Amino acid sequence: MDAFGWEPYHQAVAPLVLAHVAISPLDGPPLTSFSLRLSAEAVRKLIFIRSDLKERPWAAVTYMFLHADSHHLTGNCMGLVACGAVVHRRLGAAGLWGFFLLGGVGGVLDPLGLTARQLTHSFRATLAPEWLVGGDTVKEWFPRAADWWVDQATRLGGLVAPSVAARRGCIGSSAGVTALAGAGTAIVLEELLTTTRDLYREYTGYSRRIIVLRHAGDAAVLTVKLVGLLGTHVLTEMAELESGQSWGVSHAGHLSGFACGFCGMAGVLAVSAAQRWGQHPRRR
Repeated sequence: MDAFGWEPYHQAVAPLVLAHVAISPLDGPPLTSFSLRLSAEAVRKLIFIRSDLKERPWAAVTYMFLHADSHHLTGNCMGLVACGAVVHRRLGAAGLWGFFLLGGVGGVLDPLGLTARQLTHSFRATLAPEWLVGGDTVKEWFPRAADWWVDQATRLGGLVAPSVAARRGCIGSSAGVTALAGAGTAIVLEELLTTTRDLYREYTGYSRRIIVLRHAGDAAVLTVKLVGLLGTHVLTEMAELESGQSWGVSHAGHLSGFACGFCGMAGVLAVSAAQRWGQHPRRR
């Protein structure tokens, strides 16, 4: 802890938070006195649009620091602070910043191809809303017609979704935040597996009981954390994506960011484990 009473994690995450609040939300008043109000031309240069990626490759990073309103901005800042601690504990400030940026870039490049899928469901939900095709009267009297209309709406959405996704603007750092959550999930899973392994180590007598009790409690806590992370950042996002009810929220970007963070951290942990295994003395 330094003279200002800041923990190392606070020192690491503070520059990212300041970078967020340094730019005023596009709609609404600035959060701080030093927040910059960008012109429409500057916003067009910083916002990410996939069809313009070759002309403005930097937008894959700069879009993360643009936010729609104060709720969007404060929500991402709070998520950043909450999700980054586990990553910082394992990899320090460089790991925190690296995984945040990795998730932001991965979220808009969409390696899983989920953006078109979300737009397809959104078109389907708009053209064939539940109140129109899901009512008891419609299902009873026109079941085939309702199913046919849902199929046609889904097909039409699948046709237009790729072109819409290529021209759709993206703002906000949610994908970077979910990448930190994904990386934290990988760390918690690794700690859970390590703790479970320790449960089966050979101890004798009283020592065995003490070790089992201590690690069993640790395993239970880690399991709760793991379930909470997966439930919040994967299952909820998938349900929202499939529902097609959120035009303005990129659940596809959130899931892609989470996947980038999880897979990236899993790779880091695997390399670290291989290095430790290689340094372990062997019997001859």
